[in-house]
Amino acid sequence: MTLTIYFLRHGETEISQAGAYSGVLDVELTPAGREMAEDFAAAYKSMPWVAVFCSPLRRSIDTARPLCDAAGITMQVLEELTEIHYGEWEGKTPEEVTRLFHDEYVSWLADAGWNRPTGGERGVDVARRVSAAIQAIERSCPSGDVLVVSHKATIRIALCSLLGIDVGRYRDRLSVPVASISVVEMTGRGPLLRSLGDRSFLAESLRLRLGYKTSSSGDRDAILGKEMGDTGGSGVSSLYGFFGGLGIVYGDFCLDYALTPYGDLGNAHRFSLSFKF
Repeated sequence: MTLTIYFLRHGETEISQAGAYSGVLDVELTPAGREMAEDFAAAYKSMPWVAVFCSPLRRSIDTARPLCDAAGITMQVLEELTEIHYGEWEGKTPEEVTRLFHDEYVSWLADAGWNRPTGGERGVDVARRVSAAIQAIERSCPSGDVLVVSHKATIRIALCSLLGIDVGRYRDRLSVPVASISVVEMTGRGPLLRSLGDRSFLAESLRLRLGYKTSSSGDRDAILGKEMGDTGGSGVSSLYGFFGGLGIVYGDFCLDYALTPYGDLGNAHRFSLSFKF
């Protein structure tokens, strides 16, 4: 029998519904968010859970509690599962961050793995701590079904680390709406993604509440395209071609690799290459 990890993003909050950045801000679930937690508990309470691990933030604890109560299992809180720290961007919308922290925001949009929100946390740093948490879970629960209740960025970064996806692209490769479940089976040949962002257990009215603005990707592309000067074709594609990054942080061996532009965006043809062991 293998270990299967169910990554559950917490239910809706007022900040997630507004599309603002909420990392270490300890916000509560909305009434709809609590309904999402109850729907999850109703659908998954009969599973033979061997453990439930949770972020220390209230929105995660309150999402996990209905399932724990229904299944009669004790919740275990892990600090490493907390959300990415957005620093001075906490509680602000992308529009506000663009206006107040334009240069840092552009760098972060281009590569969120190796660039940090102003005063905040890099994606590769989150990858290190969440990978350590997953390894600890594997040691304590070598087989069976385990629930991990966490956050949007943290779950996406964890999935990237497990699946060999560039951590710097976690915002561009995976979608994890509020109260969605993503399942990874730890097979003999490595982690296998069984499902991503599943919300089929929610009432139909709740499925429409995704917890993010659907236009945010287009807004991000527009910002990055403008920085590249809109010189025909896709400025975003050109920028991403120069901003690369690979963070291999899962397992005992750690290799961090980054390809970042040297100087400003206008000098993207010049670059520095660094390997960190």
